[in-house]
Amino acid sequence: MIDKIHYKQLSQTNFKENYAGKKPLIITGLVDLWPSKDWDTDYLQSTYGEREIIIRKSGYDKEKKFYKSKLGKFIGILNDNPERLYCDWPFSIMGNEDLESYFETPSLFDHNTIRTKNNKKLKWIFLGSVGTGTPIHQDFEKSHNWNAVVFGQKKWIFFSPDDTEYVKDFKHDLFDLDLKEDPNFKYSKPYIVEQFSGELMYTPKNWWHAVRNIETSFSVSENFWYKDEKE
Repeated sequence: MIDKIHYKQLSQTNFKENYAGKKPLIITGLVDLWPSKDWDTDYLQSTYGEREIIIRKSGYDKEKKFYKSKLGKFIGILNDNPERLYCDWPFSIMGNEDLESYFETPSLFDHNTIRTKNNKKLKWIFLGSVGTGTPIHQDFEKSHNWNAVVFGQKKWIFFSPDDTEYVKDFKHDLFDLDLKEDPNFKYSKPYIVEQFSGELMYTPKNWWHAVRNIETSFSVSENFWYKDEKE
């Protein structure tokens, strides 16, 4: 079971002792403080439609390919997206730093306690239609992650690092399987949870996870390391 706690009931001490680097957590209430909390696809299209974004196909490809598109053009295919194209947009390193102020880094992950690679923020925007998402993986270079949904709904499947030997080579879509019955997972323990608009998911380093959008969803995500962790 993944805990869900409102940020006002979550102290730095509680988070550090019980969740940071240990297990996933859903934090509520934080996105309600963002200037972007009421954004929708119409707003994105009218305001940022000419911005250049990165898109990719969902699922497993032998070679992951990325494509450039205009945000407005991509929004135009969200309701008819048979290739399951997904916006995976590193806005912090594509000349779009002006967007940062609309998605405030939660104080639990502020830059007094965390570090980033070469002092650059590793922040992404994800936008996708129903059925798009990311296959099972661990985040790069043992990084932690937070992902906050501005609008939409996601479904997550987690496996702890203890289950690595059972899931590391799996190359199928977990969301199409009955994990309780599938023999590949009889020795592992999946944690399955839904994330709703306004909720933030914290993923500790080394936790395996797969994500699927079950509604058209727009979220912001950041990878980081804690300063007291070894390089």
